[in-house]
Amino acid sequence: MSPTRSDGYRLLRDYLRGDCGLSLSMAKLHVAEARLRDLVRAEDLDDLGALVLRARAESSQRLKRRIIASMCTGETSWFRDEGPFRLFTETLLPRWEDELRAGTRTAIRLWSAACATGQEAYSLAMAVLERAGSSDVLRPHHLELLATDIDEDAVSQARQGLYPDFAMEALDPALRERWFTRDERRWRIDAAVRARVRVESFNLQDPVDGLGPFDLVLVRNAAAFFTDAFRRDLFARLRGVLAPGGRLLLGATETLGMAAAGWAPVDDGRAISYRLADDDPRAVAPGMRERSLEAREL
Repeated sequence: MSPTRSDGYRLLRDYLRGDCGLSLSMAKLHVAEARLRDLVRAEDLDDLGALVLRARAESSQRLKRRIIASMCTGETSWFRDEGPFRLFTETLLPRWEDELRAGTRTAIRLWSAACATGQEAYSLAMAVLERAGSSDVLRPHHLELLATDIDEDAVSQARQGLYPDFAMEALDPALRERWFTRDERRWRIDAAVRARVRVESFNLQDPVDGLGPFDLVLVRNAAAFFTDAFRRDLFARLRGVLAPGGRLLLGATETLGMAAAGWAPVDDGRAISYRLADDDPRAVAPGMRERSLEAREL
């Protein structure tokens, strides 16, 4: 590695860690170069070091957001991972439906953070609308779903609700036929689904004051990119946006780890979710049981 290349990468690594809350080792220079190559070219710059210097000089954070988006290119798919969606449809939704029936609830509020191109958020919305179709009390208007991502291009696609053929391959054909229409060479999600989802650009480093309260917050398959310090900060702040009895869901292979202060894990046999540690344990839905974080991480 030439001194210039090495110095530029160290600049990037330190910038990602200190300014963006992202963790990247010196061993992954090729990853950074591959993901940021187009951005360096688009900015008419020579290398990664010049990209960092320009980002630090900007006051708008435009370039910072594009760097984070490029480094956190997330994979997403419809109803990704069976366990979390079974938890949602078989445990949480029935509980909320009972509360609607009892008059102790007026809405179901969800936040899909790091939503990428929107498949997770729209999967949740479809699940609610499917259940509402046979429910005596649950109606589409009860769902208020916020979907956010730092990637402006991903946010734009999610807002449009347009997906190419390859993005639809994993979706149940019955759901595709019920909730999508063919639009030239792409599939457009039904307006009834889009109406329940508000898609916004949001950096998880920004304050969450004013958001929520949410019954479920999903930060799935994103935290692996974060530094330990940022994880602790983020999950401490997210405690302030959960409604009483609310849940936090991570990716299938993720745990809170060092960021677990103030959270209590709950295992219902389908997926691990987290509740606020100072919540009334009786708020845990029937069939769910507490599980120690230590046991989960061994």
